Amino acid sequence: MSLTTCPACHQSALFERIVVVRKGCDACGLTYSSFEKGDGPAFVGICVVGFIVTALAAYVEIVYQPPYWLHAALWLPAIIILTLLTLRWAKGWMIQAEYQ
Repeated sequence: MSLTTCPACHQSALFERIVVVRKGCDACGLTYSSFEKGDGPAFVGICVVGFIVTALAAYVEIVYQPPYWLHAALWLPAIIILTLLTLRWAKGWMIQAEYQ
């Protein structure tokens, strides 16, 4: 089971862009508009990314004590990238779970 393909036929892509869900499947005709994702994927992303970045930032601060600008240079891109990846995964997971 892939989280990036159609939950019914696994032939067509689920996303048209990194976190934008397609209108429907090109192969089997399943429409994705009936799947309610709500705020669930965002909540999962906030919890997962927040835990990872907070733990790593605390570790880096305790061990290396870098200046604040270096923290910003490290963690802002990490937050953006991890959030987009987690949001894509969580949306796919919730659509697959709702289809079951």
